[in-house]
Amino acid sequence: PMAQGAPPQAAAAPDRGRSSGARGAGHASAASSASSRASSRVPRVFPTQIVLNNDIGEEIWRSSEMLLGENMRAAELLTRDTSQRFTMPQEFADTIQTDTHELFVLDSATGELLQIANLASTRLRSLQRHGVGEGKLTLVISPLEDSEDAFETIPAK
Repeated sequence: PMAQGAPPQAAAAPDRGRSSGARGAGHASAASSASSRASSRVPRVFPTQIVLNNDIGEEIWRSSEMLLGENMRAAELLTRDTSQRFTMPQEFADTIQTDTHELFVLDSATGELLQIANLASTRLRSLQRHGVGEGKLTLVISPLEDSEDAFETIPAK
């Protein structure tokens, strides 16, 4: 909640990857937790909005924007704790679970909903390219569909 008031420029420090570049950034995050704690690199945050759809694809609730860290796993978005952080109405929050709902990212370039195939290993930083520029991510929670091929999926990386 405190992060909501953070100035937007704090989320996009231009000199962040000066020595490793974008290519090396993924390898740096794979380093041991001890060395990552010693690093001065502050995890990025992304303005994120959650949309909840009903079983016929109609929007039934939309959150306000919140800043979420790049290391957050997609599966965490389907937990009661996250539902409460986004102030989701209790009658909806009580029904959302990883085995009854799926998560999609709205691709800003195409307007398509892309299913996040592996919720446990997908982190927000890998979804950020689907957001608006360096800006907002829109994630959609929907009840599970019967068909496996109803939506294009994002492969786990």
